[in-house]
Amino acid sequence: VLTRRDCIVIPNHIMLAWLRQHYLYPKDTTNEPRVFANCDFKLLNIFVNEWLHKMQNPNATRDPRTHPFSTEALRWRIHKLLADNPNIAGQIMSSQQPASGESNSNTMELAEDRRFKLAARLAVLFDQYMVYRPEMLSQWEQGQNPDLPENLQWQPELWRLLVKDNVDKTYLAAFK
Repeated sequence: VLTRRDCIVIPNHIMLAWLRQHYLYPKDTTNEPRVFANCDFKLLNIFVNEWLHKMQNPNATRDPRTHPFSTEALRWRIHKLLADNPNIAGQIMSSQQPASGESNSNTMELAEDRRFKLAARLAVLFDQYMVYRPEMLSQWEQGQNPDLPENLQWQPELWRLLVKDNVDKTYLAAFK
C-alpha cells in the first residue's frame, strides 16, 4: 500500500513530460515494466503559493481559485482594472500589434476579447513575478519604480492598483 505521496517541483510542463518519458522508458534495454504512481508534479509558483498558505493557515484547506492573487482571480481583477483605467489599458494595448486580419476599428466584442486575453497573460506574468521577482514587487508596492524600459512603465502602476485593497493578502506579505 502506498501511503506517502511524493511531490516533484518542476519549472515547466516540458520538464514534466521529459521526466515521465525518462522514467518510464529508460535508455537501458531491460523490458521491466515500470509504474509511475503516487507522485504530484507542481509548478514552482503553485508549490510556493501552497506552502505559503500552509504557513499562514496550517489547518485550513486551500481553494486556490478563491485567493485574490491566484491566476484565475487575478485574470478577472486585471480585466476589470483595464476596463476602469483606460490610461493603463491604452499604454498596454498600444504596444500590442493587431493580429493579421484585424482592423484598427475593433468592435466592442473584439475589444472585450482582447482585454480578456491580455488579462489572462498579465495574470500569469504577475504570478511569475510573485515567485521569481518578489523584491521587485515589494519595491513597486513602496512606490519605487526601478529602471524599466519606457514601454513597461505601466507594470508598477497596475501592480499597485491590484494590491491597493489587498496588500495584506499577497503571498509576499507572508515574508514581511
